[in-house]
Amino acid sequence: MEFSVISEDFMRSSTAFQCVDSREFFYSTNNYHPTTSESSIKWEDKNIMSSMVHPIADNGDICVTKDLAEIIMSFDPYGVEVYPASLVTKDEEINNRYILAINNIQDVVDFDRSVVEKSPYNGDLIVHRLFLCSDKISRIPFNKRIIYRSKDADTAVFFAPEIFDLIKDDSRFALLRKLKKNTKMRAPKF
Repeated sequence: MEFSVISEDFMRSSTAFQCVDSREFFYSTNNYHPTTSESSIKWEDKNIMSSMVHPIADNGDICVTKDLAEIIMSFDPYGVEVYPASLVTKDEEINNRYILAINNIQDVVDFDRSVVEKSPYNGDLIVHRLFLCSDKISRIPFNKRIIYRSKDADTAVFFAPEIFDLIKDDSRFALLRKLKKNTKMRAPKF
């Protein structure tokens, strides 16, 4: 079974956006709270120029371009909140961005192949090497596989391979890290 990873390319991106808006609580939890916002939620990095901003800015949640948001939302993904956003840089404020708050957590870890330990402090699972389970993914309805986080390893965001196929050769998304992987391969944790 295939899955894809689409993210900010941390090897090429030097951004470190922080939310400077009092409405961060709308989207910063793993709980689904349907809300709307007419005005953009602002993220800021005054240490970079606008030309250094990539199609995805990652701050736990992801802030994407309008073009990428439209592609993702055309699939009507389950458990994703979308908020208008802007990115404030040293030289300008970039509009037509959207925060995707991904509250779709799926049980997809293959515990037989992943390297996992239990935290001695709080009992939470710590996943050192992540493998996804083909059987678990195949049982999830398609609308819940469009974009999701993995239960017990929720720092990574996974996408349906169909989204990867739509953007892989599109120059608007050339600066993104884009991977299509099979569940036989190790999955990235971020």
